[in-house]
Amino acid sequence: MDFNQAEYFKKDITLNKKATVVDILGFEQEILYEDLVEQVLPAVDSLASSIAEEIIALNGTAPKAVMLVGGGSQTPEFAKRLAIKLKLPVNRVAIRGVDAIQLLSKNENLPIGPEFITPIGIAIAAKQNPVHYISVTINDRMIRLFEMKELTIADCLLAAGINIKKLYGRPGMASIVSYNGKQVTLPGSFGTAPKIVLNDHDASLEDTVENGG
Repeated sequence: MDFNQAEYFKKDITLNKKATVVDILGFEQEILYEDLVEQVLPAVDSLASSIAEEIIALNGTAPKAVMLVGGGSQTPEFAKRLAIKLKLPVNRVAIRGVDAIQLLSKNENLPIGPEFITPIGIAIAAKQNPVHYISVTINDRMIRLFEMKELTIADCLLAAGINIKKLYGRPGMASIVSYNGKQVTLPGSFGTAPKIVLNDHDASLEDTVENGG
């Protein structure tokens, strides 16, 4: 089955504890939640171990409680396995939805599931700390880049999909000539760097750019 079908059946099985799926050959098969858990548990256990280790490494010790958000938090048995790895009571590892964001103005059309925490969090972060972008022209083509740092000509070329290595000339082929009856090899010349012009002035890949450049 394709990704969208698999995503639908995954949610259906989790909510209703069973689902009828149709494979690529058209055969129907009923899958129970318990069978699904049995198949994914080794991977879930491994994931919980990795996350628990990272939490302890960052926190210095096991936390008193853990709040899970995002679509992945709904992975079957994940919260329980993480609680075991952190040696916490199961009720101290909880999946939270949009209600966990206290400053969010809520209305009846607002999704409430934990999978919506991530996009809402991104939107809030973007409003509080907006990321600016600049526009530059490369070979008569307008390119927009996020101004996350001081941008250089090299950054602009990469954003435009230009392979910088291909801008440098290759060494020329050697030539063999006859001179006074003897063969003489003349080595090829080295390739030259590309000519880069920024606002009508010669520039290098390391030179910085500004909006409208």
